[in-house]
Order: sequence, then structure tokens, then C-alpha cells
Amino acid sequence: MIDIQQYPSPKLLGSGRSGKVFLVETQAGLLARKIFDADKVAKIIHYFFFGSPNPYIWNEDAINCAFYRRQILSALVQFWFDDDLRVAEAITTDWNHEFKAYQIDTEFIQGRHVALRQPFSRERLGELPALVHGIMMPLQNKLIQAGFDRLVWQAGKGTPTALNNFLLTSDTPDKYIFVWIDLESGVPALFPLNLLTMVSFYLPKSIQYVRALFDDVNSRKLKQYVNRVKVKLQ
Repeated sequence: MIDIQQYPSPKLLGSGRSGKVFLVETQAGLLARKIFDADKVAKIIHYFFFGSPNPYIWNEDAINCAFYRRQILSALVQFWFDDDLRVAEAITTDWNHEFKAYQIDTEFIQGRHVALRQPFSRERLGELPALVHGIMMPLQNKLIQAGFDRLVWQAGKGTPTALNNFLLTSDTPDKYIFVWIDLESGVPALFPLNLLTMVSFYLPKSIQYVRALFDDVNSRKLKQYVNRVKVKLQ
């Protein structure tokens, strides 16, 4: 981890169910700082299912899990996709006194979201299928194989909003390069737009875990997967 000295005026990059993301200038360079400050709807959902707010806000173990999960997935995603996809690296975690919540600092990624299909983006029509079919769908399958049962939500299984979790950083006529920037959830995975996915995947997994899924990782399955591909990983 690096020693971060924040400059006075962070810029808000965006906000969602899980919190707010700021662009922060430090002595080490630009960072993306995600502060877990959930909105009212997310808080209500968490209280209903778990009896407490999003654990990333208040639980040190949870924020540490988010940090190390990013590090593990950074290596696995490189193994799976070579340079077509990578994970925004986690740098450090800390308690934010202003928001009274935990935060995670990651590398700042300069890129853009893929263009949706519409008449004025014909020259960018290949971006969406490249992300959905070339990255997100294979990523979902690989995450399940490795035991990252809940991370498939952030990878778009049953929900189109996950498109915002990926940035396109380079595109040429024959190659697109993406970065997975958001791996931490704001709400449990029980509200996919695709009801078939709800019945076939999320509901059975919730029964298996005996709770609503929230960034759950099957650690035993992950260890078995790593051991199985250990030679290739090395």
C-alpha cells in the first residue's frame, strides 16, 4: 500500500446504490476513491434482508474482503482474458471521517462507456457486442466456475445496468480493451430484470447460501479452482 496525501478538492465522478466515487489527486497520482455511502433505498433493502446497512460502510472485515477480492480477481482476469480485460487495481482502504464510512482507493481509469445502439453511433456499433458477448458473458461463466457466485451480478448476469461497470480504454478496428472498474455491490442480488435468471440462478444460490446474495464468494470452490489451474496460472 502507498501513503496517500489527499489534495483539497476531490471531483465527484459518479454515485450509485453503493456509494460515491471521487477523483482524488495525490502525491502518487490520480486515484478513484469509492466511499460507501448508500442511498435511502439501498439502506432500506439492506435493513430488510440483513438487519443492518451495507457492510462496506461500517465493517472493516467486509472492506478488507473487497480489497483482497479485487487483487485475486486482477490475477484471474488477466489469466482468463489476457489484455482484453483487466480489473482496476485496489490500492488501499481507509475510514472516511467526513462520511463516517469506509472507502476503497483504486487506480483511476481513463476510458469511456460503450455506445448503445442508436442512429448516431454507427461507427461504434461494434463496442456493445464486443463487451457483452466477448467479455461479460464469458466472464460470468468463469466467475461461477471459480466460486464468485455473486460477482456475476456486477458482470451483468440478468441486469443490463452492469454495462456501466466496464470502461473501454482502447479500440481499434480489430481489438477492444476493457477495464472492470466496479466490483462492489450496493444491494443484494434479488432484483434482476431477467426473471428467468432470477429463478434459475439467484434464487437457488440464495437458498444454498441461506440468505440473499451479497458479493458472496464460495472460498472452498475458489481454492479448488486455483489448485486445478495452478500450473497454467504459474
